[in-house]
Amino acid sequence: TNVDIYCKSKIEIKEHFDHPSDISYTPGGVTRNILENIHKLGLDTKLLTCVGDDIYGNYLIERINESGIDASNIDVINGGHTGLFVQVQDNNNDMHLAMCDMNILKHIDVDYIKKNETVFKNASAIILDPSLDNEVLDYLFETYGDIPIFVDPISDVYAKKIRPYLDRIYCIKPNRSELAVLADMKIDNHIDLLLAYEKVLDSGAKKVYVSLGGDGCMYNDDENHTYTRAFKPIDKMVNASGAGDSFFAAIIYSFVTGASLDDTIDYALGAGIAAITCEETINPELSVELLKKIIKEGDYSIIHCHTPVASALTRLAAKKVRKNGTKVFCTAHGFHFYKGAPIINWLLFYPVEKYLAKYTDTLITINKEDYKLAKKRFNKRL
Repeated sequence: TNVDIYCKSKIEIKEHFDHPSDISYTPGGVTRNILENIHKLGLDTKLLTCVGDDIYGNYLIERINESGIDASNIDVINGGHTGLFVQVQDNNNDMHLAMCDMNILKHIDVDYIKKNETVFKNASAIILDPSLDNEVLDYLFETYGDIPIFVDPISDVYAKKIRPYLDRIYCIKPNRSELAVLADMKIDNHIDLLLAYEKVLDSGAKKVYVSLGGDGCMYNDDENHTYTRAFKPIDKMVNASGAGDSFFAAIIYSFVTGASLDDTIDYALGAGIAAITCEETINPELSVELLKKIIKEGDYSIIHCHTPVASALTRLAAKKVRKNGTKVFCTAHGFHFYKGAPIINWLLFYPVEKYLAKYTDTLITINKEDYKLAKKRFNKRL
């Protein structure tokens, strides 16, 4: 955990220039933020970390206790400097640059983990910070691999660091840039995005949520479930910080409480909106009731479906919302009806896809044969 210091410029950012700003500070750290959001949704959380015996460390422990997170296992390091994260935001409240000092995390070693083994053994889920030393990560994955481990890569640097552990991570939430690092490839378009997903899943990842900012999120898992969803854009973003933490917190909350995949994605999107419409990093009003209210009012801008059965059911279910302006995208990962395919495939799958074409705003194909067939038979935007 660390203290977040935010410097919001009142004017357009210029290099080598003194900017009049609003400067504030708040308890921070991705893991700590996620835990506080989860606690606000109604679950017990415990934070394992260390702070320095300085003014920032005292401030953090006081605020962590006030937030409802159990801070009883936090180590205070004599002479240590509490972690700091400094973010400079432009006059549109978006991040311009950030710097951090997390050197104190070297005190979270294997001995510290062993000292707190009871906490890990009793956990329903573990939220792992990828900035920990590799020796600690190795020990945690090896010792507690039977407990679902959730990871936010945090940055491109840590995405590269966590990549060798993908087959031992239950759920990971990268953004588009971090996904590219995890997949070790460039992402320039939607097809690249899908290919990157496949590479990460082929590496052993079980569940992957990718936050796409204003475009919502994508989800894929090792059981071939695929979703793309986005609520309609909000009028004004108040604070860009904290949305990813709130988003991931709702995913973990949903896992622990046994929510369906549909509800999980809705809660995650709603939690992200709750964060960006609040001045503070963590919305003090966050609750399950608030998420349900946001979901009810939000609607969807885009519904993106994949796989034959899931896409058929989704497009049928989306008929009503399309009348309100929601766009339905469908990616066909190879039609089952193709030149030389069994006649039963043409009798079963072709009529269904032909019928569903009228409920599809954009059809995405991945080979030339499907593209030509769809263009000729379905007359849809491709």
